[in-house]
Amino acid sequence: MESQYYLASILHDVDGAAEEIIDNPPAYLTPTYLTLNLSRVLYFIKKGKISSKREGGEWGVKNLPQKFQQLVNQCLNEYNGETDNSNVDSQNFLAFVEYMIQEIKQNISFS
Repeated sequence: MESQYYLASILHDVDGAAEEIIDNPPAYLTPTYLTLNLSRVLYFIKKGKISSKREGGEWGVKNLPQKFQQLVNQCLNEYNGETDNSNVDSQNFLAFVEYMIQEIKQNISFS
């Protein structure tokens, strides 16, 4: 039951993310924030593990399609304070957001 509330909370966090990023992203919706948050949401849905953004990113680097691993790693490095460069390839980032939202929606189950 508690996992249902956690899932609802994190899904609310990413709901409409692709549209917001494209149209008019609020300041907090940085590529790093969204990339790591979407990774932890999918990690939770697939493995049932409640994780931090860092842990979600670490899982993403190992488990997401190879074409997105560099993006996740770049965001993880920024989140960890290893780099300050938040410039990401916008086409790859938008493809990542769309992929992740599709994966999240396809894998949701409230059991």
